[in-house]
Amino acid sequence: MKDLLYLILVFLTFISCEICPSENEFLGKYYSQKEGIENYIEIKKNGEFTHFYSKGELILKHFGTWEKSKNGYCWLEFNEWKNFDENGEKFEILGNKILYINGKYLDHSPDGETLSSFIKMEKKPFIVGNGNDVIVTLKIEENENIQKIEFSSKNNLVTINKKQVNSNNEFIYKFKNIGEGTYKTCIFKLNDTICLESYVERGYEPKMEFKKDSIIITDYFGTKYE
Repeated sequence: MKDLLYLILVFLTFISCEICPSENEFLGKYYSQKEGIENYIEIKKNGEFTHFYSKGELILKHFGTWEKSKNGYCWLEFNEWKNFDENGEKFEILGNKILYINGKYLDHSPDGETLSSFIKMEKKPFIVGNGNDVIVTLKIEENENIQKIEFSSKNNLVTINKKQVNSNNEFIYKFKNIGEGTYKTCIFKLNDTICLESYVERGYEPKMEFKKDSIIITDYFGTKYE
């Protein structure tokens, strides 16, 4: 009898391991399905997470570390979890929090998805500007402490405010540019401003990344820089 129970336990553990996605599959952003708010969890490869809440002018954010279950079950444990209330004006520190992986959902219980579950979605880039002669893409590794972003070209200035920055990690700036020209990207932090001005021609599609307080061009017009 004991051997039978042991075999059943091993079988169930094997099944749970089989259906649980790999780390690369469950990394990313999971959004709350509640209307009128923006509430998401971002699970990062380095073992950290960001919990973001926004409603109107109110923005709340906290950080911690996560760990996948080591006993074969399909759940993630988040440390120092803060449970935001319905209005987002208060939060309760719950200590460690367990969310269950269920396909593209993170659920509060193993019973399956509900309206309170978080769903994994790929968010579209935040697009600003007019025209399609030049298309600039900026990806930000960490958007904490960024107050605003400015894109500018000839007779054109676009500002992305703090709330918009906090809600996005990828931005696209599109502008008209007949012939040769330049554009400038500035990232304003609490105690620093980082800018980069670059040459472009019509048809260019430069791609940039902001990491470790530096703006780096990774792709200018189809040729990646190593």
